[in-house]
Amino acid sequence: MQTLADQTIPRQNFFYFFGVCLSFFVFVVRPGEVFPVLAGTRLGLVSFVFTCVAFFVSSGPQAIREGEFPGLKLMQLLLFLGFLVIPFSRWPRHALEGWYTILLINTLLYFFWLPFVRSPHQLRKLVKFFVLAGGILALAILFLDFTQVTQYGRVSVGATYDPNDIAMVLAVVFPMNVAFFMQGKLTSKLFWGALLVCLVLGILSTGSRGGILSLTVACLLLLFTTGKRVKAWHKIFVVLLVAGFFMSPFADTVKERWQDVLSGVDYNIQNPEVGGVGRLSLWISGMQLIVENPLTGVGVSNTTNAMGIEFGRWRSLHNSYFQAGLELGLVGLVLFIMLLKTAWRNCSQALPLLDENHELRSFALLAVSARISIVTYITAAFFLSHAYSLILPILLLISNGLYYISEAGIKEGGS
Repeated sequence: MQTLADQTIPRQNFFYFFGVCLSFFVFVVRPGEVFPVLAGTRLGLVSFVFTCVAFFVSSGPQAIREGEFPGLKLMQLLLFLGFLVIPFSRWPRHALEGWYTILLINTLLYFFWLPFVRSPHQLRKLVKFFVLAGGILALAILFLDFTQVTQYGRVSVGATYDPNDIAMVLAVVFPMNVAFFMQGKLTSKLFWGALLVCLVLGILSTGSRGGILSLTVACLLLLFTTGKRVKAWHKIFVVLLVAGFFMSPFADTVKERWQDVLSGVDYNIQNPEVGGVGRLSLWISGMQLIVENPLTGVGVSNTTNAMGIEFGRWRSLHNSYFQAGLELGLVGLVLFIMLLKTAWRNCSQALPLLDENHELRSFALLAVSARISIVTYITAAFFLSHAYSLILPILLLISNGLYYISEAGIKEGGS
């Protein structure tokens, strides 16, 4: 009799497995941008089409219908809302383009990947892929010769990610990397420990204060986390590792940027009356626009248009909550917050069930780390416009997998 741990979902498992892994790697790492040798290969389109075909050939729609995935309907509502507000936008053509190139693509990827996480074995693989993808980005900005260095010494790679974006991805990946480090044997610990060092150094290289703040939040949550699978020396080691690097010369760029904030000369606290374009002035402008467009918003990807025409500043809002409220109206803001709440609740409800199931107990630590990753994203989202980037669907996807296997494990145990 096939157990839950051995379960594989699609009939043509290898075909689907390859499609998921390929598209997951391509859309997280963006190798066509990060590695010049792959430029122009259209890896995104190829992997998306391949995964779409694999999803339907492997009975993906049936697997979703048969599974219980809290948050799935919220994703559908977010996608529908993004399309619904297009006719009400002052820039409907741009809103439509933003909808199908960002929101539609990322939502479909979430649907295509969802059947994959119904198996514990495959869920673990997907989380490892997520951590390794973050590791590749960290290694790229640390060692590749074609990284992009700003005038402030901050580092990034590719066109999709700026330094703050990369710091956010690495900070979100960090807690899950810690989980694999804690669970591994000696050789595995060395591997995941080395990757941890790369992630921390990568975040410091970006010079992102939001990244450092998110990493600090993750470390504090880790430090005060209790559980059967969380050993005290593991927590202390990881926190001391991060603190040591933060006090080292590697963090000089970040420390200089924090000194600007504390001295009051940072651009982020300039007043709009004197031409400042920092986050505070942008947030004030964004809130004013939300009040003006509370029901329909201005459409996906139209923040810069709205800010430019109304306030003379063609800038991102640098805040995912204001972005959702401005582009999709107050309903969009509520949906965004509900998705975050659902991802957290999935992990919280799965945690005690996983802890009680001997076969699935190793996933309890993964549920703990996923919750920390969600809080890390919540923190980073306050400083970046990532309301419908791929990170939120990935976190929801992982939480769906944890919830599904915990519930399936209970049913299997009772049968």
